[in-house]
Amino acid sequence: MNSVTEQTWKRIIAGLDIKQAVHAAAARKAQRKALREALIWAYTVSARDYYPRWASYLLDPDFQALGAHHFRDCYLKGVPCLDPTGLAGFWADQLGGWWMRQRHIDELVVVASRFLRCLEADLCAHPEFESNLHCAAP
Repeated sequence: MNSVTEQTWKRIIAGLDIKQAVHAAAARKAQRKALREALIWAYTVSARDYYPRWASYLLDPDFQALGAHHFRDCYLKGVPCLDPTGLAGFWADQLGGWWMRQRHIDELVVVASRFLRCLEADLCAHPEFESNLHCAAP
């Protein structure tokens, strides 16, 4: 390795804070895990306790996977979150499009609202999300 290349690598490596990088990676991993668990909890609670009529959808892994990228983008990357109306519309479109939207949208807005409240309440219990959410003080 020539002298210039060696000096360049030394400057790059000196600028790296390995401890900080490892800590950041661990924090991202913890956030992803907490989000997965909170999503499962919110779907389960919503289906079991509040909307058993929608349980076959809410507890279906394929249905849960439909909006997973929206939730990851929102809670992990800071992209604006879906509101209850937006989430209900997304669900309706995935479940059957226009007919489902016309027939069930009002009820799905209520389901989505409760689901989002359950999800955010669970996420607020994790310190990793306190800065991402408007959590009430403990």
